[in-house]
Amino acid sequence: MGRGSAAGGGGENCTAARNISGYGKVLSLHPFGAPLPLWRKRHLPRIGGVCLAEGGKAPGPLCEGAVAAATGGENLAIARSLPLHEAFPLGGRCLWPRPQTDEGQPAGDCPQTGRVSRLRPHRSPSVTASPSGEAFTYSFTNRECLYMKDINKYRGIIPAFYACYASDGSISTEGVKALTRHLIAKGVKGVYVGGSSGECIYQHVEERKTVLEAVMSEAKGKLTVIAHVGCNNTADSMELARHAESVGVDAIASIPPIYFHLPEYAIAKYWNDMSAAAPNTEFVIYNIPQLAGTALTMSLLNEMLKNPNVVAVKNSSMPTQDIQMFKDAGIAARGEGNFVVFNGPDEQFVSGRVIGADGGIGGTYAVMPELYLAMNAHLEKGEIAKARAIQYEANRIIYKMCSAHGNLYAVQKEILRRMYGLELGSVRAPMPGLIPEDEAVVAEAQAMIEAAIAKL
Repeated sequence: MGRGSAAGGGGENCTAARNISGYGKVLSLHPFGAPLPLWRKRHLPRIGGVCLAEGGKAPGPLCEGAVAAATGGENLAIARSLPLHEAFPLGGRCLWPRPQTDEGQPAGDCPQTGRVSRLRPHRSPSVTASPSGEAFTYSFTNRECLYMKDINKYRGIIPAFYACYASDGSISTEGVKALTRHLIAKGVKGVYVGGSSGECIYQHVEERKTVLEAVMSEAKGKLTVIAHVGCNNTADSMELARHAESVGVDAIASIPPIYFHLPEYAIAKYWNDMSAAAPNTEFVIYNIPQLAGTALTMSLLNEMLKNPNVVAVKNSSMPTQDIQMFKDAGIAARGEGNFVVFNGPDEQFVSGRVIGADGGIGGTYAVMPELYLAMNAHLEKGEIAKARAIQYEANRIIYKMCSAHGNLYAVQKEILRRMYGLELGSVRAPMPGLIPEDEAVVAEAQAMIEAAIAKL
């Protein structure tokens, strides 16, 4: 890689070398996990879009640039030898010089505004002290290092998690846990909780918290977890965002505000407000215009890309061209390999991946994950024809399941009950449940799934 500049948000050319007169030398930084050498000096640069200045005061001279030192939503790892003499706020967190525990936790209260967040050594680029002097140096090699996000955790098959109900219609935490364990065993990359498949718009805030907590009790450390937190009002969305961060999700996501057709600046504020409520968590924009009534435009996406926590778009619009356009914009803002687009429509998973989607989030993945995992594996090997053949089979199954009187999710949950003994309940009104006449559809769709899996 070529040596880069320290400029990020200031509009300077990221690939042009920049002389940081009086503030030490520019060293090299290798992205994604290698140590970031920070030698002490009285002024620190902006990290992750937040200016670090001496004592938390006004921005210092380097604050027009931006260097991201935290990866993938994790916190900056602080070496215990770092001689920080002032406290520096970082994105709502606090870096400070008081003693730390052996686990890297601050031993005491944060002396500056903002809350103390977990400091996890060896999970992010580390900060070390120069053995010999006052020179403060920092570096990066190209614009990829501006954000240093670990997006590999989003690459692959991420089923949209189904709502799980008890016989009385309440949330079944046992069903949630059982489905989570089932998907872990199937080998998927992650789960998308509380979205359309999770019937989020028919659930109360506390119910959605209960679902996410049950998922996390089984999935933490085993799956990538993206929590959809969008509600019909900003306050509830922010509450769910704070809760999602508190239980340790990888990212939060949201559709735009529904019903009223709001101006783009209002939509951006809605998303940014919930992102601000979870400042240490990455954010995924959910574009599903056919249901939300509002489409993600390029101007709105470019506005949202000013928020360094925005790492992805889950694109459920039908034109695959949208995937290409969103991917291009993300690369332009973040650099190659630092922005994700998920394919949303299950029926076009292969075409979405071929045009540039990094992975998929889909509502039929959980009932037949083997098929999507196989498609993805073939695509990784460049075997498009084999992937396409499985896509055709999956689509025929989807069309069959959609032919029932009952809602698609009711059909899928019944198939999972019959195939694996998972008791997930039906769907919540006003969505229609299964009726006796749906028996033939359910049985045929199940047989089609089993036959397709047997061919793999």
